[in-house]
Amino acid sequence: MKWIGISGGWRKTNKEIEDKVRNIVRKIMMSGDGIVSGGALGVDFIALDEALKNDSKAERIKIFLPTTLEVYATHYRKHALLGTITKKQADDLIEQLSRLKKLILKLL
Repeated sequence: MKWIGISGGWRKTNKEIEDKVRNIVRKIMMSGDGIVSGGALGVDFIALDEALKNDSKAERIKIFLPTTLEVYATHYRKHALLGTITKKQADDLIEQLSRLKKLILKLL
């Protein structure tokens, strides 16, 4: 199995970028390989969203955060309050990462 990194910007994504990222991630997961990403908004979020469409593949997803999920969530909630991102973006990202964490813990 190979691990393929997926990363990109979060400020300027569009439908074309989203479609390309989803297509690439789908091909990676279908081939039996895994993805590595950073767990941020934008491209990272899209890639993880696509990879999570089949929970049985959670063991082929690696997300590297710069800190614990709890501290990371606090950071994103702060940015939502500051208006850098929306509350929905923060909530969606935190929910997504929490879902992956639960799936990984079930595998252990």
